[in-house]
Amino acid sequence: MKTNRSDPYNRVITSYLVVKCLEAASLGWVSSTYVLFLIQRGLTATQATQVNTIFMISGFLFDLPTGALADIVGQLPIYILGLLVFSGGTFLYGLGTNFAQFAFCEITSAVGTSLMSEALESLLTNIIGVDRAKDVMSKEGIYTRLAMIPAALFGGLIGAKAGLQIPWFLAGLTLLAAAIYGSLTLRKYHVKIPRASQNILGHIKSILGQIKSGTALIISKPEARKVVYITAALSFFTQAVNMYWAPVLEEQAGSTWWLGIFFVAILLSTALGSKIAHSVKSTPLSFGVVLMLIGLPMAVIPTLPKTLFTTIPLFLLHEIGRGVMPIITYTYLNRFIPNNQRSTANSAKGSVERLSRATGLLAAGVMALYIQLITTWLISGVCLVAIGVITVMKEKK
Repeated sequence: MKTNRSDPYNRVITSYLVVKCLEAASLGWVSSTYVLFLIQRGLTATQATQVNTIFMISGFLFDLPTGALADIVGQLPIYILGLLVFSGGTFLYGLGTNFAQFAFCEITSAVGTSLMSEALESLLTNIIGVDRAKDVMSKEGIYTRLAMIPAALFGGLIGAKAGLQIPWFLAGLTLLAAAIYGSLTLRKYHVKIPRASQNILGHIKSILGQIKSGTALIISKPEARKVVYITAALSFFTQAVNMYWAPVLEEQAGSTWWLGIFFVAILLSTALGSKIAHSVKSTPLSFGVVLMLIGLPMAVIPTLPKTLFTTIPLFLLHEIGRGVMPIITYTYLNRFIPNNQRSTANSAKGSVERLSRATGLLAAGVMALYIQLITTWLISGVCLVAIGVITVMKEKK
């Protein structure tokens, strides 16, 4: 993890990258066995989708108030608290045995990830500035994907040998390590925000006021609305790929043994996209072009012969685009957000993304009841390309 030692921000950047890598590694432990674990514990594929939807809807409900809380209390303590709550949720997940228990774990994890959502990114941006943060997040996209690779590979192996619950315990330990490391190395950057002494009702009013001002900022600024529209569309129309890439590729290959290796290729592709994002202008015109890059492979794959020789390159091209988009949209949006509203405004955008993922997941599930899985890719891809074309045409006027 190479950084410039003479850089006055070297320490905070290094700590940020280490914590984010640990956070990513925790997801890597369970990434390849998540659905398999639920099915092994007696859930159907439909119930597994419902459990995931509970997580997304819960995140939508909690994201905005936790973002406001971060702007009031401070981003670092809220982020650390989120890591601890998420860690507890993953430990409990490994102990789960039925739908109700997994639903509880998903809600707990959603609270944790909502507390974490955009908090550390907002802290970093407040310290080093928006444009410098874009460079760091480009590196983050590379390092976090690399951190996920060994965790994903070993998680699959350990799960197969010792039980699929073990990767969940390892994920919880990794999140706990991130919380300890982050609290030790980043505490000097925590800015204590002076507040008048308040009772519980006063604190609630402060949070509601912060939510109101942050949401109003997103609604009132056309630049912010553009980012919300684009990220919502992307979140909605990529759920068909997120949910069905494994069964589609299994059908074409006739086996599953290589899917873990292919997941590594996905991570490397998104890491490449993060690196490319460093050189991409953070403008709405770029958003439209990247949307087309993401959607076109989804639309083309179903029209070609069902062979991995055509599917894999196009699929990885799609993933490169998805690695670019979060960085350029974050950078563009945060140029228009003041420091004291950064977490709230970013969480407002995050809430819309989570709701879009949940509704997109449900829509993909409904479509899959009536049409082939790969046809859901075609419909979603065409919609993304259309939105990309419309965006480019509007920006060129």
